[in-house]
Amino acid sequence: MSTSTFTTAVLGLLAAFPASYGVTVPGLPGYCDPGSPADANNLQWYDVTSDCSNAGIPGYCCVTFVGNSQCEPDFSSETTSTVSDLLNAINQQLGKSGQFDSSKVGHWFATYSLFADKPESAPAIEQIWDHAIDEFIANATQKTNLGPVSSVWLYAGGSQGPTRIEVDYNC
Repeated sequence: MSTSTFTTAVLGLLAAFPASYGVTVPGLPGYCDPGSPADANNLQWYDVTSDCSNAGIPGYCCVTFVGNSQCEPDFSSETTSTVSDLLNAINQQLGKSGQFDSSKVGHWFATYSLFADKPESAPAIEQIWDHAIDEFIANATQKTNLGPVSSVWLYAGGSQGPTRIEVDYNC
């Protein structure tokens, strides 16, 4: 069994049983789950599966914002450099190939999750994820119940297996 087939099978099982391994939030799809009960402190997700499907990317796609630490930027009052650093860290990571590659821009540190690698449709996924982040930032600046964010989880399906990137804010 190839690594991507194994990873797809495991993530498929986890998506079917999200409460058994991650947070319990009503309506949270398993593929949007950041995977730790502590992450439920402040959670906002954008299921962008239909955008991925329209772009020809198979499987599920999601962007999840998590707040759970003492050190996290508050997007309702942050400078544009914090936002651009986040986007640049994600975009740099999408340009790298290798499970153990990482990217650091400003305070943001991006890594692929275990068994994940660069997606075959990185440019399309980048645009979709960037759009979801822009929407989150717009909502945060309107102060619609969105607080500080310590990490961003990005998930996208793919014919060669899913890609999952975690981007953490480090002081």
